[in-house]
Amino acid sequence: MIPSKRQAVLVNKPTDISSLNDDLMVEILGRLSLKPLYISKCVSKRWYGLIATSPLGKPTGKSAGLFVYDQTGKWGYSSVAPTDQFEEDLKKALDVNLRFLPFSPNVMVMGGSKGLLLCVHGRDHWLNFYVCNPLTKKWLEVPMPNNVNGGLKHSVTLDFEPKVSPHFKIIRYLHKCSTDPRRYGRPVYSMELEVFSSQTGRWIKNRVLHGPRATCSISQEISLNGSVYKLVNPLYIIAYHFRGNSIRVEEIQLPTAVTRASYGCIGEHGGRLYYSYWDHTVSIIWVLLDVRTRLWHMQHVMSFKSFSAVADRDLGKDKWKTVMFHPVAFLSDNEIVFLEESGGAVVYNCEEVRFRRMRIAMPYNVTETRFKVFSFTPCLVDPAKLLRPNYREPRQN
Repeated sequence: MIPSKRQAVLVNKPTDISSLNDDLMVEILGRLSLKPLYISKCVSKRWYGLIATSPLGKPTGKSAGLFVYDQTGKWGYSSVAPTDQFEEDLKKALDVNLRFLPFSPNVMVMGGSKGLLLCVHGRDHWLNFYVCNPLTKKWLEVPMPNNVNGGLKHSVTLDFEPKVSPHFKIIRYLHKCSTDPRRYGRPVYSMELEVFSSQTGRWIKNRVLHGPRATCSISQEISLNGSVYKLVNPLYIIAYHFRGNSIRVEEIQLPTAVTRASYGCIGEHGGRLYYSYWDHTVSIIWVLLDVRTRLWHMQHVMSFKSFSAVADRDLGKDKWKTVMFHPVAFLSDNEIVFLEESGGAVVYNCEEVRFRRMRIAMPYNVTETRFKVFSFTPCLVDPAKLLRPNYREPRQN
């Protein structure tokens, strides 16, 4: 009997998955969520290599947790507060204390980006950089920078955006100020950047011109669309645009309505830059619609009176008084994180107009030290696997 066009014909022919090329395998594995991907690493060396070097895993649209660490180095403490997006068994696999590093517990976290962390070996080894993954417990020792005498201790950034590039960058900021006689003695501000790329395996120095605000203290930084954005409170965001070996510095003025803001933070979601601030009377979230025209759009606004009523309802009447209502991080485009003096954190959802608490096991009060907070999204990338094949890294596990 000849089957009609409407009838399905089953062919009992097994598919040899080992015959599929790498691009097709990445396409198949990319449809899995993080948990089955974590298990799939053990199937074969080939699968491990594909998973460790590719931005796999379904995006949740939200950060899986909040990474908090002590910036002073007095305690060297860090913690992740998981959201409902973070699966319980992955939470158990995560080593936020970084005990797998060879110099643990003498570890200082300098920053993080998309699941990777940048660390140094204690307070006396500011130039001994390590890039690690607290989920896979893989790490890489980065070569020493060329300029060992310049630079501020905390002026370093880890930039890792798998959607833009499979490689990570480490940026050191060496501030300088020179005088150009052609400008009648007025100072000309310049900055030297030392950039390490896992693509080249070496440090490259760049000199860029910038305005005086780029030398101000930095409160927060994020990576977005191949650029690094640094928040300079309360007026400007400094953008560093990386295009190949060239770097361009740009000052982006915050919305005029927030020039007197007391506190603020920046975040990213869906490829856009978000800014939130709190000035003790109102809380507002802005989104940057166009970087070129610097067009801001007000997305959410809430008065302190309404804020208090919602906090009474969700956190308990008068029990939220220890919450320090200045934003510290974004979990998504409409979820803002605030810290409590007692060591906890609360998340405010602007769309649903409600609060919820996040449990962070801080060993001391927030007011006793200076914490740095950023949203954390786990990945399965092995930092050492991102280096170019013919490069010999100093050490890796």
